[in-house]
Amino acid sequence: MPSYFVLLPGDWPGAATAYLCRPLIGPREGRSPLMPWLAVATGVEDGLYTLVAREGVNTADPAALRTHIEEARADLAGRAPGWDVAEKSGFLFKKPSLVRAIVPIQDRTIPTLDLMDDLSSELIVSDAAMAGAAAALGARELIAVVPKRGWLLVAPGRPGDLPQMRRMHEAADGIHGRAGEQAITPLSFFWRDGRLAGFNQMDASGGSLQLIAPDETSWLL
Repeated sequence: MPSYFVLLPGDWPGAATAYLCRPLIGPREGRSPLMPWLAVATGVEDGLYTLVAREGVNTADPAALRTHIEEARADLAGRAPGWDVAEKSGFLFKKPSLVRAIVPIQDRTIPTLDLMDDLSSELIVSDAAMAGAAAALGARELIAVVPKRGWLLVAPGRPGDLPQMRRMHEAADGIHGRAGEQAITPLSFFWRDGRLAGFNQMDASGGSLQLIAPDETSWLL
């Protein structure tokens, strides 16, 4: 079984040292505690993901770890989701305003912990998949949320677009709050110029917005 990416919540224990992972976006230093980890798995065993460890029999050197990452990238590139229209907007001619990624049944060949988990959440790190969402929405800039495993919701929006930022936060926060062990994050993520470009965090104090890109050095290789 080739390696594949798995998003895990920000409070996942052991992320800092034990397993091959990086924050979904931005550096490790100063990371929001709600920022999920992008980890690498090779399968499922005893109700848990079999995650690639930093040290051990199968990870003897950095080259071996890089091979796992490249396998996961290749797996991601080979998956083409459909985009279900969750909401439409407009006066006379309504068009999609919110879409959800759905991986076709025949493409669900990789083991997950739940039958409802199609690994669609991980498509947030696929530039090609997100470009497909942009095409479905007719938008060049997007706001995406991954509140729980098997969920990737995308809408048009940009940093500073407060109505859309609030709308996506409310959607993510509600789903995340009911997700239990399947919860990932209530954060919202910006996609522009073909890649992830920042995130938005809202809370009782008002929240924060940061424009930062994924940091490949945070794999610590």
